[in-house]
Parts: sequence; structure tokens; C-alpha cells
Amino acid sequence: MQLMNERHLLKNVPDRYKEVDTIIRSKIKEAKVKWTQEQCDKAERLHRPHDLFNFHKKVKEITSTGRKTSITMIKNEQGNPILEPDKLKRI
Repeated sequence: MQLMNERHLLKNVPDRYKEVDTIIRSKIKEAKVKWTQEQCDKAERLHRPHDLFNFHKKVKEITSTGRKTSITMIKNEQGNPILEPDKLKRI
């Protein structure tokens, strides 16, 4: 976090900014590799005793292939969202 603050202050010093930015990016990559390896190790531990239910659950969690929910707003004739239940018209 300290490097990110330093990078923010160095926006007007291109050479030093690029150096700090490179350090930050490399640390982010290292953290991502470490996280991915930890998640894979957890999944492998679930797969060894043939716990397929939890194994597949972990794979879905890692890959984020779960369903995404979206919120649909009901709007009036002018296009403004209706927030009060008593203003909804019954069909």
C-alpha cells in the first residue's frame, strides 16, 4: 500500500513513477500466483479422498463460474424507477 501511495505522488516524475509501477505490478503478479497455488492445493486435497462434491464446489469457487444475479428495476412511464410498493400497478 505504501508503494501505491508513493506511485500516486510520483505521477509527475515519469522515470521514478515507472520504476515504482513496475515493482507494484511484479508484487501483484507474485501474490496472484501464490493465491492460485494455494487454491489449487486446497482443490487437490479435496480430490485425493474422492470428495468430488466439495472438489467441484471448490473448482466453481476458484473459477467463478457460478450464476450472476442481476436486479431489474420497475420503471414508470417517464423512465424513473418505482421505489414505493403502493405505486406499483397490479396487472
